[in-house]
Amino acid sequence: MPTGTDSSATPAPAEIRGQLERITASEVFRRAERQCRFLRYVVEQALSGKTDRLKGYTIALEVFDRTPDFDPNIDSIVRVEAGRLRSKLRDYYRQPGAADPILIDLPRGTYAPVIRRAAGGAPPADDVPREAVRGSVAVLPFRNLGGDPAQDWFSDGLTDAVITGLARNAHLKVISLTSVMRFRNTQRPIPEIAEELAVNHVLEGTVLRDGDRVRVSAQLIEARTDHHVWAEIFERDMPGVIGVQRDLADMISTHLVRELGPKDAANQAAGVNPDAWELYLLGRGYRRRMTREGLEKATECFRKAIDLDMKFAAAWAGAASCFCALGSYGFELEKPERLIPTGLEYSRRAMEIDPAQVESIVFTGIMTLKYEWDWPEAERLFRLALAASPNDARSHVQFSLYFESIGDHERAIAEAEQARQIDPLSTEANQTLAWQLHQAGREQEALARLNWTLDLNPGFWGAYWALGHVYVALDRGAEAIAEFQKAVDTMGGYATPLQGLGWAKAVTGDRAGAAATIKKLDELAKKGYVSPCSYAAIYAGLGDADRCFEYLERAFELRSRSLAWLKVSREYAGLRSDPRFGDLVRRIGIPG
Repeated sequence: MPTGTDSSATPAPAEIRGQLERITASEVFRRAERQCRFLRYVVEQALSGKTDRLKGYTIALEVFDRTPDFDPNIDSIVRVEAGRLRSKLRDYYRQPGAADPILIDLPRGTYAPVIRRAAGGAPPADDVPREAVRGSVAVLPFRNLGGDPAQDWFSDGLTDAVITGLARNAHLKVISLTSVMRFRNTQRPIPEIAEELAVNHVLEGTVLRDGDRVRVSAQLIEARTDHHVWAEIFERDMPGVIGVQRDLADMISTHLVRELGPKDAANQAAGVNPDAWELYLLGRGYRRRMTREGLEKATECFRKAIDLDMKFAAAWAGAASCFCALGSYGFELEKPERLIPTGLEYSRRAMEIDPAQVESIVFTGIMTLKYEWDWPEAERLFRLALAASPNDARSHVQFSLYFESIGDHERAIAEAEQARQIDPLSTEANQTLAWQLHQAGREQEALARLNWTLDLNPGFWGAYWALGHVYVALDRGAEAIAEFQKAVDTMGGYATPLQGLGWAKAVTGDRAGAAATIKKLDELAKKGYVSPCSYAAIYAGLGDADRCFEYLERAFELRSRSLAWLKVSREYAGLRSDPRFGDLVRRIGIPG
């Protein structure tokens, strides 16, 4: 049955193929050979029950004749052609297919088609009205004209700062940094980029740095017409560059909210030491790598920035984010008690300096949830962060995880979807949405979303890890183990993917394989910290309740971040009737 359809309304295969022929024979598709081939392929795969094959890599080879060395990070043909196919389908169903009995759609964020019977000639689900993206803007990465790649961190930092300034305006939809970074040095037309990101305006610019002098040029473009709304050149000494991002954010806001309502009053940061600001931008560049080495280098940069300017709230928040990542994200590379209290100290100091500093608010919320296990305070902080910056995708992601922890899966999905809309090409936002769909039991939708995520970033271990969980839920054990192994290979030996691999082997009956994975965790523990939850999950899969609870108690003493999700973790589903499970949930304090 085609993916994403209501079984009661699903047309028969012969009807679907007839509709496919009507579409491809129409005037709209007459000269669109690539889109016809693309559409036929995805529909036939759906009819064959093979939507899990609908990945960017497979489509590139089988539809667009790319070679096996195809890299979607370099060659964007599949995403580009998918956008064109969506546009063609919208045009077709406006006319001449407005009265057709069957609708075929290709929603954003997946290559799996949605096929259903028409209800009164309704347009495809992805046909979002133009009004939905009014006041929307994407800030493309500022190009570094200096010729020195080592200075890219400076232009990237300026891009980040402008996005952050715009995101505080509640009237605007602002695409996050992770999505726009995919268009660094791109030659694609502005209207094409805007369609992929679902925005009406695009800001692009350049940066030229010569010693202590900086020249920044920027132009705002209306995507539909490719018309330049305005262009501006800023020349500043280094101390004055700090104000350029505020100038750009103000000018863009003024234009975009003219018809949408009054402009929010932006918080104007106090003057920042320019050397501290450079260190801060460099730290953000290191942090984006999301490796242990990158996070440690970023922490060093943020701390040096603080030494130069003790009132630089963003640097305090940046350091807090690194402590949080090392101690409580999927890495959990150190005992939480070694890093998280320090992270909370830094994030709360940032909030004291600047109560509207969104990054510090959201990371205080994350650590309050994962370490202090204080759900009411975490919820208050996430709501405060979103009130200060409604366009902050990270806040929506973390609020989604909050709702997941208490078992409110529909609200978790809603927050994750909001994050994805703000940051449509973010691996984190897409993986979070897929995970929440999985937690709600919507496995086919999760599978399609994860395939899309891997098309965006084939090296993202978290997507392979999540695919492993989805395949276990679908009782496809061999595929689950293969995906967990990919996560292990990609992650480089960290404990979280090993935990998933050992658990999958345990629940699929490979007890020897699970025991071997436990030995690998033992070897890893000799070199550094391994969360007791990694062992507990595997023993739960093996049905050894006593050993599982032994490790869960150790995790409780260490305040392991994983315990905040104990109530909804599928690894422990078979233990929920054990009185020890309910007692542990009560002591952690999970609501409900």
